[in-house]
Order: sequence, then C-alpha cells, then structure tokens
Amino acid sequence: MHFFVGDGLKIYINYFHAADSSGREFQMEKIENSKITSLLSAKTIRWKSEPHIWTLEDYEIRNFTDSTESLQVFKSQKIDTSINLRVSDFIFVTNQKDMMTTPQLVKFINRERERGSGITQLFEVELHRRFADPLTTLILTLIGASIASRKVRGGLGLHLAVAMILGVVFIFLSKLSLTFANNELMAPWIAIWIPNIIFALVAYYLFKKAQK
Repeated sequence: MHFFVGDGLKIYINYFHAADSSGREFQMEKIENSKITSLLSAKTIRWKSEPHIWTLEDYEIRNFTDSTESLQVFKSQKIDTSINLRVSDFIFVTNQKDMMTTPQLVKFINRERERGSGITQLFEVELHRRFADPLTTLILTLIGASIASRKVRGGLGLHLAVAMILGVVFIFLSKLSLTFANNELMAPWIAIWIPNIIFALVAYYLFKKAQK
C-alpha cells in the first residue's frame, strides 16, 4: 500500500499483519518541490500506542541535498516515532461500503482521495448507485405504465413480453457497466448512470407514444 500521511509525506508498506499490528518493508518519503529530500526505511514497523506512535526496527535514514546523499544505518536498533497512520488504515472489512451511511461514504472517499491511496473506485460506485437506484425505479415505472397504456393485439401477453425484454436488456447493461467500473475500465459515474440515461430516453419515447 502507498498513500500520503501529511503534506509531502508519502509512505509505502509491502505487507501488514493485523493480528499483531505490524508491517514489513516500510518506507516514508519526504517530498519538497517535487523532489525527495529524505527517505526513512525500516524492515519492520509496529503499532505502539495512541495517538499514532509506531516503533521502527532495523531502520535507515537517507537525506538528499542537491547532488549529495547521506546515509545513516541503524542495524538491529529500534526507534519510536509519530506517523499520521493507524492500524485501521490497513484493515478493510468485506462489504465495508455497504455498512457506511452516505455521509460516511462521502467522507471516506474524500479522505482517501487526499491521501492518494487509490482504493476509492468501489466506494465511488456504491455512492453513485445510491443516487441512481431511486431514479431507476421511476424510469422503469414510467416505461411499464407507458407500455400498459397501449392497446394492441396480443393484449397482456405482448405487454409482458416487451416488459421482460426491456428488463433483461436493462439488467444486462447495468451488470456490464458495473463490471467495467469495478475493474477500473470506466469512471464510476459513467458506468452507473449510462443505463439510466439510455432508458430515460426509452421511457420518454414510450411516454410520448402512449395512448392518453
């Protein structure tokens, strides 16, 4: 994982073990004017205490000044340091997005965007879905009412057939676009709203053609 923990402070961690709140292969970069000015790396990082105290083990510090570099190696030594990082930042519960309220979801997305963690895609999909679903219900209801109002040969059977076909097409289009969004092949808002936009046009056409 990699994300920002402060202005110009970016951390990397290769592996985190939740059972004992420890990580392996940790690095923290300090960036000024788009250049790395110092690099703190440690073989092991372990949570110690609140508010956000961590213990680094077997660590080294590199400082970069113009074209020179200094290196301090602290083999088999420990140091306690404050890093704006919590154990919860590494733990994600299955379907966590489903358990959040909408304000919590918005806050989480904004926070992770600022940190540059790159894990917001699924959460953004969920956020847009919550706003799109009520509109979907309205659109499909309008389509159903427009079809039902037309009196054609075949009666109810034909209406049911048309409704089922439209329903299948809508579900297929929704699942396809959702797959693209979840695999980061399409922006979440585009993926979620495309089916509604297409079927809103269908609903408008059927409504205009519906018998009054």
